[in-house]
Amino acid sequence: MAGRNRVYRPSSEFRYKLKMADYMSRGGRAPLVLVMETVDAMTSGWSAGFFAYRVPVNKAFEQVKAKVELPSVYWGIVKGQMKKMVKLVLSKGITYDDAFSKVVADLGISPGDPVYQALEVAKDALAAVLPKTPVPASPASP
Repeated sequence: MAGRNRVYRPSSEFRYKLKMADYMSRGGRAPLVLVMETVDAMTSGWSAGFFAYRVPVNKAFEQVKAKVELPSVYWGIVKGQMKKMVKLVLSKGITYDDAFSKVVADLGISPGDPVYQALEVAKDALAAVLPKTPVPASPASP
């Protein structure tokens, strides 16, 4: 069974809040005031995570489609690997070049492959749309 395409709609945040409030308040585990504060914090995190990948990847993917002649059957693979590259860059603190190399190695594709060419364009497009934020340096020990 294929996964569904998740779409953010005006009711998405409300439905998420309702789902979490129901889950957190079952069996009278916590007072409603605490449940709602927790649900509000969870909702903020959920919506931030939703947009952290979706918006930059969609913008960069439009550039990829404009520059690379890619059969539509590969679009899902390319978008998925673009999200993986963003995750590697943001969570591991590596460069887009390193993330590209890791993704290509994991897929086992060569430079002649259309997915390779699309990901190569995507690497530069992602770097332009979502530049890597510098990792704060830890204070030096005396």
